[in-house]
Amino acid sequence: LVQVVTGDDGGVRFSMLETIREFAAERLHERGACEAVAQAHAKGFVGFIERIEHAGVAANTPAWVAKIVSDHDNLRAALRFFLDTDQGEQAIRLGTALHNFWYWRDYERESQRWLEEIVARTTHIRSLERARIIGKVGVMAAVRGELDTATAMYEQALQIADEFPLSPLHPALRNALGVVLCRQGDYARAVAVLEAALAMARQLGDPPAIGSATNTLAGALADQGQEVDRAVALFEESCTLMRSHGQRFHEAQALCGLGNLLTLTGSYARAAQVLEAALRLQQELKANVAITWARQFLRTLAYL
Repeated sequence: LVQVVTGDDGGVRFSMLETIREFAAERLHERGACEAVAQAHAKGFVGFIERIEHAGVAANTPAWVAKIVSDHDNLRAALRFFLDTDQGEQAIRLGTALHNFWYWRDYERESQRWLEEIVARTTHIRSLERARIIGKVGVMAAVRGELDTATAMYEQALQIADEFPLSPLHPALRNALGVVLCRQGDYARAVAVLEAALAMARQLGDPPAIGSATNTLAGALADQGQEVDRAVALFEESCTLMRSHGQRFHEAQALCGLGNLLTLTGSYARAAQVLEAALRLQQELKANVAITWARQFLRTLAYL
């Protein structure tokens, strides 16, 4: 009646025939215990997510993904229970954590559907966590190319976040908004927003946040062809910070931006060195799209 299965993560899992599950559900309903059991189940899976995060397992690593895949349906059920019982803060907490999984595993439509429902059903909550999840709705809109929606979401998130003391979320939201404003061609506002993001990151003394803000601001300045020397210095600072804190993917991004800018300024020899370093790092990370881009730029440099 009960099957014992070893999961991909090495853990032991139990399953049962659907008829047995239905029978057990009927008995729970007769005893009036369905909601209590569902509450315990949902609470348990919030704890499950928190244990993974507290263990320091990054959201895009195979170990993290394997743990979530094994219990994806349980996590969906927990999220549905929180929403249907008006437990908005718990829904926000779980949805925020699951967004990272959905984002890296290309569950774009599912992520959009859940996050938009969470935001729509928690309008009475004003917290940093709700601002964070509204920002994630902005992320998904930006990925789909819906830039006006993304801008509106980031602005709404910032309106809430700015009611609270300075935190890493404040520069992160401004950094994301600045990227979208650049894509919309509103460089003047983008630079102002990104300058504020960098100032906040420096105030917090958060090296990865500073590295992200310097990289984005440098890109905005480079796109305008303004303050080129400062843009180079910002890219270099970003590379150093990301390297020293093990943020290898973001280091590769900063190296690519720096190599691109050096090419445009005619510093071909140094540009080639920087782009070759970026290519090596991207190959280690198996970042296929970025690899193609770096190779194309290096081929172009060969003719200059």
